[in-house]
Amino acid sequence: MVTAVTEGSSVVVATIDGVSNGRYLQATASTLTPTVTGLAISPKTGTTLAPGATRQFSTSATWSDLATRAVSVTYTATGGTISSSGFYTAGQLVGTFMVIANCGCGRADTAAVSIASVVASAQLTRLTISPKSATVNAGATQQFAATANWSTGATSLPPIAYSATGGVVTSGGLWTAPSTSGTYKIILAHSGGTLRDTATVTVAGTSIGSTPPVTIAGAGPNQPSGYSSIYSNPMGTLPPKNPSMDVFGFQNYFGTSALSIQNETSVPEFLRVTFPAGTAGGADYPNAFLAGNAFSSGGDKSRLYIRLRFRISSNWTDNGNTGTKFFFFNQQQGNNHYVNLTENGQLLPAVSMQSAFGFGTPSGPNHFVAQPLTKGVWHELEILIVANTPGTYNGQLRMWVDGALMQSANDMGYFASGTTPRFENMYFNPTYGGGRNPVPADQYVDIDHWYVSGAP
Repeated sequence: MVTAVTEGSSVVVATIDGVSNGRYLQATASTLTPTVTGLAISPKTGTTLAPGATRQFSTSATWSDLATRAVSVTYTATGGTISSSGFYTAGQLVGTFMVIANCGCGRADTAAVSIASVVASAQLTRLTISPKSATVNAGATQQFAATANWSTGATSLPPIAYSATGGVVTSGGLWTAPSTSGTYKIILAHSGGTLRDTATVTVAGTSIGSTPPVTIAGAGPNQPSGYSSIYSNPMGTLPPKNPSMDVFGFQNYFGTSALSIQNETSVPEFLRVTFPAGTAGGADYPNAFLAGNAFSSGGDKSRLYIRLRFRISSNWTDNGNTGTKFFFFNQQQGNNHYVNLTENGQLLPAVSMQSAFGFGTPSGPNHFVAQPLTKGVWHELEILIVANTPGTYNGQLRMWVDGALMQSANDMGYFASGTTPRFENMYFNPTYGGGRNPVPADQYVDIDHWYVSGAP
């Protein structure tokens, strides 16, 4: 058996018993062409793309001579587009499509591509509370804010919750410091998630709800300069019965049965107004006294400053009524704006607008303090009222409780167009109102030293 190796002539020699016999053999070269026996595209399966996404495909071939070499193929696709080098771009149409590689030699292969509206799920990557640290007085407030960062670049806030190791924090991040000094944590957390952040607050000073100084006669720390005293009453004597007026301008309407002078160690004398059990809701009993002439000595005013100390009984409830009015301040045209004490059973002092113009105040008719106060303890209340340009919402309101600013508004509408911006009187007229439910048990309001000043 002779195997041809190269073209040319060779001598084949056979030797038998030492005798050689040579024969010539002519070998003629011939060309044999290898063929493609198999074609494979890669990746074959498992390709899922979002619309517009890309993927690189490649192809390998097997040959009849078992050699490894590249093969030229043409790529086509039943959906999306593919380049001559196999770079595939998904189309916008959702579904399953085929990528086809064909070598033009009777061999081809296909790969499946699934195109789906795949949107990467946004992940919350960071939650931040600010400020990170603060120092406040006991009982004062501090506003905290939250920011968020998402894997998609978005900054919208997810559902969040605030909590605190001391004091009270609202769902909006307004924290009220406790009465005890120390260091506290305000915690911001992703509701239903694991991310959170904390702020550190140092508390020192006097708490809201602690007993103010025994003597608060006269102007407080927030009275503006240039104001002159209109009224100052230590609340140490009972107002006389109607029709007489006391030396402070108060006129008693219903006698003194609901009024009494009380004494405590920290407060030598103060006036207590009792709301007897069974008093009908909505009634202005015990309408205690009127200060109708209190402004006569000081003249008409367009700016008022009011300061007093008060306390409501710890068992106070509005019994399903909306709230209790405290006192009124009137103007020349008779519009009665007033100060609330409670709202739905909570101690929430407020200045409320009670006139056709005032009801339209952009920030609303009722302007409450920032959060409920503690019942059963003394509070010092300061209120500053500055008249608006008649018909324009530019009047001012400031309210302080125990020295902390608790309400501020610059869009008040005390006076309508065509009226004169001046306040003429103030009267104390507690009203257990906002409904018809009666007083369920004896309740009271205590008042210690009432001071009013004003300026033209």
